[in-house]
Formats: sequence, C-alpha cells, structure tokens
Amino acid sequence: MYRVLLADNDILSQEALKIMISRIDGFEVSSQVDNGDDAVRLCQAAEYEAVFINAFLPGLTGIEAARLIRQSSPDTAVYLMTAYPTSIAAYEEIRECASEIVEKPISFQQLNFLLSNLKTGNESSVQPSVSCKARGFSKGIQSLRTADERDLSNLSGRSEPVI
Repeated sequence: MYRVLLADNDILSQEALKIMISRIDGFEVSSQVDNGDDAVRLCQAAEYEAVFINAFLPGLTGIEAARLIRQSSPDTAVYLMTAYPTSIAAYEEIRECASEIVEKPISFQQLNFLLSNLKTGNESSVQPSVSCKARGFSKGIQSLRTADERDLSNLSGRSEPVI
C-alpha cells in the first residue's frame, strides 16, 4: 500500500482529496496536517511515497516544507498544490523541490493519472506547462520553449494558429 501525506490548511480540500485517494487502488492517506512544520516532521519520522502539499501554507510555507521534505526524503514524490500554478512555475526553487505542480482543485482524473504514474514509475506531468525538473522530467519545460516554433494550426482545426 502506498502511503500518502496530505498537508493543506483548507479542510474541505483536504477531505475531498482524501476521499478521492481512498478510491484509487493501492493508495491510502496515512496522515493529514494543516501546516508545513508538521508535514516536515512527519516525513522525517516515517516514509511516505507521496506528499500533497499546499504551496501557501501559513508559517512554514508548502514551498519551504517541500524543499525540506525532498532533502530528507529524496524518493518521496512531492506534489505542490496551488490555485495559481503559472504564478509559481517559473521559480527555480520550486522546480528543485516538487515532483509536480498541481492546480487546485484537482480532479479525480488528474489525481488518478498522477498516482498511477507514481505506481508504475512513469511520473509525467498532468500539466506539462508547469512540469517540474526535480526528477529529471523537463519535457514539459522544453515543450514550452519550442511551442512558438511548432505549427499549432493543426491542433485547432483552424487555418490560423491558436495560441
């Protein structure tokens, strides 16, 4: 059974995420906290395969906590959750501390995709445009750099490119 830690100060989001994870075979929410300090403490005391952490927790932020978790548990997948993914995706620090940046609210389909890929060892981005390089998955970042070089007209079915 894959152990998951949830760290979010929004109780409703945390409970919704817990219910969705309980419906994915092979995963269980082992712990829930509402701050970064407790998330770091729990990750240092026990092993988790995945941590879902709100980027903007009060006190020790989710970003700071994610960095500390990755230092003490480099094999743990850290999913940094935020309602504003593009506003933080550019920061190099985030690319080094998170496996993925996940836009809130997360859908069951996105969550299932992330956790299925974790289980199979094929972590790839749900949102390639905000993919993190922490585990060497820079494909999403590279695709952003080359997007303007590709002919995007075929994607929309229109004669003019839509960007």
